[in-house]
Amino acid sequence: MLTTPVTELEFLSGTAIFGLFKVMFAMITLIATAIIFFGFDLGAIGWAMVPIALILTIMGWGVGISCIGVVLRYGQGAEILMWGGNYVLMALSGVFNPVDALPPILQPIARILPSTHAFNALRAVLAGEPLPMDEIAQGMIGALVLLVLGFAFSARMLRTFRRRGYVTRFS
Repeated sequence: MLTTPVTELEFLSGTAIFGLFKVMFAMITLIATAIIFFGFDLGAIGWAMVPIALILTIMGWGVGISCIGVVLRYGQGAEILMWGGNYVLMALSGVFNPVDALPPILQPIARILPSTHAFNALRAVLAGEPLPMDEIAQGMIGALVLLVLGFAFSARMLRTFRRRGYVTRFS
C-alpha cells in the first residue's frame, strides 16, 4: 500500500473506513451472540447506550489511527507498546474502578480522557439516573479532538516516513 501513489489522507481515510466496517461486523456479531446464546435484553439499558458507545468508538478510532502512526514511524517493534498503552488507557479511563479510586497524581490525566466521561455516564445510567448530558458533551468533544489529533499525527508520521525515502520500514 505504501508503494502506491496515494496521499496520506487517502491512506488514513481508507484505514479508518476499513476499521469502521470491522467495528460494525464485530458489533453485529456480539449483539447476535448476546441475544441468541445468553438471552441478553439489549433494550433494558435503553437509548442512553448510543451516545456512550459513539464516544468510545470515536475515541477508539483516534487511538487506533495514532497507533498506526507510531508503527509507521518506529516499526513493528512499537506494536507491543501500543497493546500495553491500551491497557493503561483502560485503567485511566475508569473501566475497572471509578477515577476517584486512582492515585491523586493520575486523576487529572484520567479526567481529560473522553472514555472517562463515557464510563461515568454509563455508571450513572446503570444506577438508574438519567443520562448526564454534560458528561456526554465533554466526552464527545474530547473524542472528536482525539480523532483529529490522531489523523494529524499519523499523517505527519507517514509524510516523514516517505520523505526519508522509505518504501517499507526495513528498506
